[in-house]
Amino acid sequence: MGLIQRTSTWCAMVLWCTAAMYGQQSDAPVEVTRNYFIRNAFVVSKPGVAPSLQSIIIRDGIIDRIGPGLSAPPDCKVVAADSMYVYAGFIDMMSHTGIKKEEEKKDAPKPASRGVANFEQSGITPQITALSKLAAKETSVGDLRKAGFTISQVFPRGKMIAGTGAIISLVDADHEDKMVIRQGTALHSSFTTASGAAPSTVIGVIARYRDLYKNVASALNNEETFALNPAGLKRPVFSKELQALVPAYRKEMPVYFVAPKSKDVFRAIDLQKELGYKMVLSEIKHILPALNEVKAGGYSVLLSLDLPDEIKEEGSKKGEEGDASKKEDKGQKTEKKEEETKKPEVKKEKTPEEKDLEARKKKSYDEYLSQAAVLEKNAIPFGFSLIEVKPADVLKNIRRLVKAGLSESAALAALTTVPADWLGLSKTNGTLEPGKSANLVVADKAIFEEKSAIKRMLVDGNLYVMEDKPKGEGKVDEKGMKIEGEWSYVVDVPGQPQTGKLSFTRNGRGYTGTSVSDNDPGTSDALEDITVEAESVKFNMTVDMGQPTTVSFDLTFMTDSYSGSVVVTGMGSFPIKGNKIKGPKNQSFSN
Repeated sequence: MGLIQRTSTWCAMVLWCTAAMYGQQSDAPVEVTRNYFIRNAFVVSKPGVAPSLQSIIIRDGIIDRIGPGLSAPPDCKVVAADSMYVYAGFIDMMSHTGIKKEEEKKDAPKPASRGVANFEQSGITPQITALSKLAAKETSVGDLRKAGFTISQVFPRGKMIAGTGAIISLVDADHEDKMVIRQGTALHSSFTTASGAAPSTVIGVIARYRDLYKNVASALNNEETFALNPAGLKRPVFSKELQALVPAYRKEMPVYFVAPKSKDVFRAIDLQKELGYKMVLSEIKHILPALNEVKAGGYSVLLSLDLPDEIKEEGSKKGEEGDASKKEDKGQKTEKKEEETKKPEVKKEKTPEEKDLEARKKKSYDEYLSQAAVLEKNAIPFGFSLIEVKPADVLKNIRRLVKAGLSESAALAALTTVPADWLGLSKTNGTLEPGKSANLVVADKAIFEEKSAIKRMLVDGNLYVMEDKPKGEGKVDEKGMKIEGEWSYVVDVPGQPQTGKLSFTRNGRGYTGTSVSDNDPGTSDALEDITVEAESVKFNMTVDMGQPTTVSFDLTFMTDSYSGSVVVTGMGSFPIKGNKIKGPKNQSFSN
């Protein structure tokens, strides 16, 4: 190959292509391109601004130009986004994205009694940082990115005081440090009680907070006195927990206080008024009874996007309306006739009590979904918290809030400009303007339309392609699916498509495999961690690029072909497709 000495055909492919594009060699890690031309898209530059047909030029991870009638520069890869919608990348203000889940220590020493528990046993760990718990390869990072998010403020998991947060970029990285934008951003707190130790009640948590603030004040006073004249004084006792609380005590760091219920909101406000720290009411699920207190105190709010299941009215079940006409269109008249011959189901009349219960449930549900609209109407600043919601449900749930009265402008602001302002990122993120970071969302329709889907993401100028699942052929029957055999591949690397062969071998209940490039047919690379779920096949390879680098494959198989993406850590995502060369025949696809 000339550029490297027989490491990996995939490593050689990426480096060869990069050198061809830039005409140079380097020992430093290189990217295929960070220059893109997004062509003829409906650009929504900020909330409240109507979409307009424009193109965007991106250079080295920064938005260079936006405007109508722009031509693609020769050094930019064209991103076909004709008539799609482009928004600033979404910003998550509170979640555990990328934070590893840790098993509870079964052998951890228990306190002799509830009253003598140490800080950790009491759930007081402000010294723990999000960065110390962050894992670059956590699947939640990619999952949240697929939902349109490019930046996240993440917090460690914990109880009464879990630790301090960090702002990270949701970019593929081989090390956590490469994701960090800023650390030590806020303190995560709640009324969560300890297990088998004090504080075991909410009242106990509140009392412990008061003690902590008194202890912090005393510790600071002792340090200042000792620093002025230590003669004759004992050296102050150091406590990492109390030291970690100093920024919040001095109002240099906000406290993100988790208060799901309205009674939690009242308690959090009372405690804040007493102790005086800066507070953001977080993961709120029920705020209306406390609305006046929140508004009078000027508090900022993070609404939980973990919404209750939808209440479907009778006769509105999915697929019920128009079933007969759809079946006729499909030529399934026989099924219709069979349905007509069935005796009508006799519905039991509901009692007044049952009707009253349903009415109260519906009223409570409607109030729950209307909370965002009420906050908007009352000019109370709010954003969203993603602590409990699944990433795949985020946009779906925001659309439900819009349907319940929240304006699209306020919904978009809560995803972009509001978090950018609160987190101090407004100069680089939140809107689409020249000079700002290339953090973008590309969707096939306006983002709050029911069937809108995200097709492209740019995170720090790195392009990610969300591949469509094959249409018309349905999912693969797992029992009939056979990936063993040989499959061609074509990887769409800018300027030089790369071709080769993937081979899969059945090994018991799993698979092994290899990859061979047409550029170097004498060398093969082993496929690792092969997983097969329905039509989805995922696996990795490890290549040597001065340090171990992961190449990840996410493929969607059809009967005798597949498509998907290849992600090279730190270099971006590339489309891949291929066809079966030889191997057992797959059974037909089932709907």
